[in-house]
Amino acid sequence: MGNWLSTTIKIELNSGFVLLTSDANKETLHRIDKHELKSEEKILLGQIPHHGSFYNHSPAFWRKRTRAAETPIVVSFGRNSYRHPNKTVVNDFVKDGYKVYSTNPIETPSPTAAMSSGSLDMFSSIDNEETNYLEFTIDDSGVNFVEKSLTY
Repeated sequence: MGNWLSTTIKIELNSGFVLLTSDANKETLHRIDKHELKSEEKILLGQIPHHGSFYNHSPAFWRKRTRAAETPIVVSFGRNSYRHPNKTVVNDFVKDGYKVYSTNPIETPSPTAAMSSGSLDMFSSIDNEETNYLEFTIDDSGVNFVEKSLTY
């Protein structure tokens, strides 16, 4: 029941928008597409809904977005019994040209995603490990990204 009440945030900028979907379901994505997004709007950064659950995945929604090649998309997950993120979901984003980032620096979403993804980890600390993360700032020119690496 709680996923029906999840928050979806669209941050509008001069150069495009950021879409944070939290636990949005397919119906929510359809509604956003129909009523909120214009076809010429460019997505600058996105979030894969509900930790990469197959049941919240709408490939048509994400393929329809105007974007640059390798537009970053983030999947947030940790160890779980649901096997999130779903391998098909992550691989769909990779095949469609998104650059998939994970908030989990230890586990890789899937073998295909591992070849073209990075780890987005700004808050975890791991002893004697190196972790990559994506630092970004948002201003009127858009979203600016810098991939960084930390050794703990």
